[in-house]
Amino acid sequence: MTIIASTITLLIGIFFNRIFENKPRLITYFGHVSAGKIRPQQQSELDVFTLSVVIKNVGQKPTTNIRVNHNPLIIDIHSMISVYPPNRYNIEKIPGGGEEIYFDRLLAGEEIMITYVYFPPLRFDQVVTQVKSDECIAKRVNVLLNRQYPAWFLNLLRVLLFVGFVSTVYLIFLFIRALIHCLSCVV
Repeated sequence: MTIIASTITLLIGIFFNRIFENKPRLITYFGHVSAGKIRPQQQSELDVFTLSVVIKNVGQKPTTNIRVNHNPLIIDIHSMISVYPPNRYNIEKIPGGGEEIYFDRLLAGEEIMITYVYFPPLRFDQVVTQVKSDECIAKRVNVLLNRQYPAWFLNLLRVLLFVGFVSTVYLIFLFIRALIHCLSCVV
């Protein structure tokens, strides 16, 4: 029994350590994806796509040497990106083809957005292949644009949720009390 309790305690400790440990954690998500057409002078219409990739350190410590790998089909990455907020970066070729954008450091809570302009046959999910740093690999997160409701409306919802929770707990209490009363009458 002591071995089981010790093992369970160890597993719980490992779980909480992973959650609350002070370390960098990178996430990445698409800020926007859009498409359009341009017609250069005296030429036929071209499809043009844009994409923004957000990289954020949601951990408690800074992360270093952030590398954003790209598809080898991107020909001239220098003229196809914009970084916001302005940040120092280098573009380096990687063995086997492709290039990566290299950032020195990303502080805890800091985020950067890289906006790309690219052309077919690339799709938005093929532009950036991987984001990593010396400490971790970025987790790709799906995000949705959401309507932002006013504060008074959100506070009203919180009050209604609280009233509903208290009412449900009270009804469960009444049900259990009635059940106990019925069982005591039978005996």
